[in-house]
Amino acid sequence: MSSETELTEKLEISRKELLDLGLRNSLLSFRPSARSLEVVDELHAEVYRILVDDSKAMSFLSIPESEAGDAENFDELTIDFDELHGESSEENALATRHTDTKLQTRRTPEVLQRTLLKIYTEAKGFIEEQGINVLYLSIGFLEWYEDDNSQIPRKAPLLLLPVELTRGNAKEAFKVNFSGEDLEPNLSLEAKLKAEFGVVLPGFPEDSLDAGTYFSEVGEAVSSKKRWVVNRDEMQLGFFSFGKFRMYKDLDPDIWPEDHSLLTHEVIGALLGDGFKESEPRFQEGERLDDHIDPAEIHFVKDADSTQTIAALEVMTGKHMVIQGPPGTGKSQTITNIIAECIGQDKTVLFVAEKMAALEVVKRRLDEVHIGDGVLELHSHKSNKKLVIQELGRTLNLGKPIVNDGSDDLDAFRQSRDRLNLYCQEANEPVLSSGVSFVDALGFCLQIKKKWSDLPRFHFELMKNWTASFSLKQLAHVQEVADYVDENGTPSRNPFFASDRRSFSPTHQANLNEQIAIAASEVEQLELMAGRLAQRLGFSLPMTIGQCRTVCRAALRACEAPQLTDVAIERDEWQKQRDEIRAMISAGELITTARRSLEEVLIDAAWSADLRLTRQALMAYGGKWWRVFSGEYRRAKKELLGLCRTALPADDASCLEVVDTVLDAQANQPIFEKSVGLGKTLFGSHWQGIESDWEVLSLVSDWIISLYDDIGQGEVPESILEFLSGELNRQNLDVDSGVTTKQADKVEKRLGDLRQEMGISAGDVG
Repeated sequence: MSSETELTEKLEISRKELLDLGLRNSLLSFRPSARSLEVVDELHAEVYRILVDDSKAMSFLSIPESEAGDAENFDELTIDFDELHGESSEENALATRHTDTKLQTRRTPEVLQRTLLKIYTEAKGFIEEQGINVLYLSIGFLEWYEDDNSQIPRKAPLLLLPVELTRGNAKEAFKVNFSGEDLEPNLSLEAKLKAEFGVVLPGFPEDSLDAGTYFSEVGEAVSSKKRWVVNRDEMQLGFFSFGKFRMYKDLDPDIWPEDHSLLTHEVIGALLGDGFKESEPRFQEGERLDDHIDPAEIHFVKDADSTQTIAALEVMTGKHMVIQGPPGTGKSQTITNIIAECIGQDKTVLFVAEKMAALEVVKRRLDEVHIGDGVLELHSHKSNKKLVIQELGRTLNLGKPIVNDGSDDLDAFRQSRDRLNLYCQEANEPVLSSGVSFVDALGFCLQIKKKWSDLPRFHFELMKNWTASFSLKQLAHVQEVADYVDENGTPSRNPFFASDRRSFSPTHQANLNEQIAIAASEVEQLELMAGRLAQRLGFSLPMTIGQCRTVCRAALRACEAPQLTDVAIERDEWQKQRDEIRAMISAGELITTARRSLEEVLIDAAWSADLRLTRQALMAYGGKWWRVFSGEYRRAKKELLGLCRTALPADDASCLEVVDTVLDAQANQPIFEKSVGLGKTLFGSHWQGIESDWEVLSLVSDWIISLYDDIGQGEVPESILEFLSGELNRQNLDVDSGVTTKQADKVEKRLGDLRQEMGISAGDVG
C-alpha cells in the first residue's frame, strides 16, 4: 500500500502534466489570427450589459472599403471612429455607437463575412463532434511581460464570455448571443501568475459579476508589476479551450470534502499506487450463464450476447473494467444495459465520452426503450444552469413510473430460454454413434458445399449406424482411392477409358505403335499443308481436321469468286440490307431493259410522262369498232403519238404494250433512286448508275450474299473477307485445296482404324 504522502506527490506530478503554461497557449499570449475577430471602439460595461444582463443579440459592423485602402493587416489600421460615425463622446454621456447592438470591427464587409463564416463553421464543428463550446468573447486583456527586461508585451484575456454565432439563413448577417453558460475566468492565467510571479488573481463572485469591479481588482493584484496594464475595453472573438485546467482544479485534494477525500478514493489509489488487483471472475470459462442467472435479476433493455452479459454483470458487482473492441461490436449496447441496470437498482451513473457522437448514441438507445427521461444531459449547449433547472423540473413533474406486473412475461421468457438451451444442447450432442455433433457436421457440410457446389447428394441410410472408429476406416479407404487418383490421374483421362477391350497383348501394342507413328506422320503432313493454305489465305492455323476442311472450303470459295476489284465486300450491308440490294438490281435491270427495248420508239420525255389515263383509255376503247368516236380514245392516241419518234405502233395492243413498259419502268424508278447511295458504296467502280452492267452486279451480289450465308453457318471463316478484299492470287488454290482435302480424308480414315484397333467407338471420343 502506498502512503498518503506518496499518493499526494504522484497526484501533484500528474496534475502539473495537465497544465499548459507555455506561451503557445492563447490564454496566456493571445495573437490575432484568421480564427479570431477584434472588436474595437466599444465599452466593456455596455457590451456586458447588452449581452448578459439584457440577453440581447449583437451584430457586427464593418468599415467602408475606402477606410481600408490597400492595407493587408486590418488589425493595424488606425481609424477615427468619432469622425467615421460623425459623433463624439461628450462628458458624462455615451456616444450612440457605444450603446447600440452593433459591435464595431476593422474589417470590410466582404472580409468580415468571410471571417465570421470561418469562425461559425469551426464552432459548430466543435459542438457537433465534441459536444463543447469553445467560442468566447474575451472582454478585457492583461498586458504583461515575462520579466523587467522583456520588450515583448503578452496579452492574456481576463473575462471569457461564452457566446454562439447565429444567422437565420445564408443571406442574413451573423449575430452573437450569450450562450447562458457560466462565465469563465482565465484559469491558465491564474495558474501562471501564481506559479511564476506569486500574483494571485481575484476570484469570481458567486452571485453576480461586475466586470468593472473585477478589472479593478485585477489591476490592484498586478500593481506591483512594472508596465503591466489592464485594458478593460480590449475585446476579441475567438476560440479558447481550458478543459485540462478544469481537470487540474477538480483534482485538487483541498477542494474535496474531508469525508470523501480524493486521496482515499479507490480508483486514485489504484492508478497512482499499487494498481488494480485482478479479482476472481464471477463466471468461469465454459459455464452456462442461465444456470446462475434468473431473468428477474437483470434489467437489460438491449440485446446482449454472453460476453456482453458477463461484462455488464461484472460491472454491477463493483468491479473496474476496460472493454475494448472495434466499431460495431456492441460497446454502446453494453453501456446502455449497464445504465439500465443501475437505474433499476436506484444507482447513479456518470457517463463521460470524448466525442459527442458516443454520448448521443447511448442517449438515443435509452430513448428508444423509454428510459431517456432518467438522463440529465450536461454537455454543449445543454449545460447552462437555466436548461439544467428546466430539465430537472420536467422530470420531477413526470411522477412515479407505472410498471405492470411482469411475472407472466418472465415465465414465458424462461420457457423460451429453456427451449433454446435444449436445442443448443441437442445440436451439440453426438449424432447417433458417430461421435460428431450436429453443429460440427453441418459446418463441415457447408464448407464442402461452398468449395465443391456441384458434388452429388449422398444417401446416408447405410451410414446412420456407423461408429466413429468405423468411419475412420472408411475414410482411410477413401484416402487410398484419392492417393491413387493423385498418382495415376483421373480415370476418365486415361487413353483406354472409353475402350471396350479387356486385353491388350504385346502384338497389339506393337501394331498400334506402328499405326500411331504413321498417323502422326500423316497428321503432321496435314498440319503442314493446311497451315500453308491458311497462311496464304490469311487465316489462323487450323487445330482440328474440321478446321482444315473449313480452310479448304474457303480456298475453293475464293477460286469461284467473281471479279471483286473495288467491291466493298466487308461492309455490313451485305447481311443487313440484302433485300434492298436485290430490289435495287432488279429495278435497275428492268428500267435498263425497258429503255433499250423502246429506245427507237419513244423520245426521252416519254419516261417521265404520266400515261395512266392513256392506258385507261386504251384498255377501255381499244378493240371496239366505234373507238374513233370516243374523245378520250382520240386524246390518248394523240398524246402517245406526241411521245413517239416515228408513227404509232400498228394496233392498239402494241400501243398498250408500250404504255405498260413505260409504267413498269416508272414504278421501279423510286426503288432504284432510293438505293443509288447503297450501290455506290458496295460496288465501287462497277456502279455506273442506270447504265451499270446489271448481270455482273447480280452475279457479284448473289455470290457475296451466299458467302455471308456460309460464314454464318460456319462453312467458311469470316477472315476470308479480308483475303477477298485484297489482291486476289488464286493460282493453284483449287489444286492445293483438293490435295489438302484428300490428306484430311486419309487422316480421318487412319484415326478411324486406330479407334477400331483400340476398341473405342467414334461417339466415345471428343
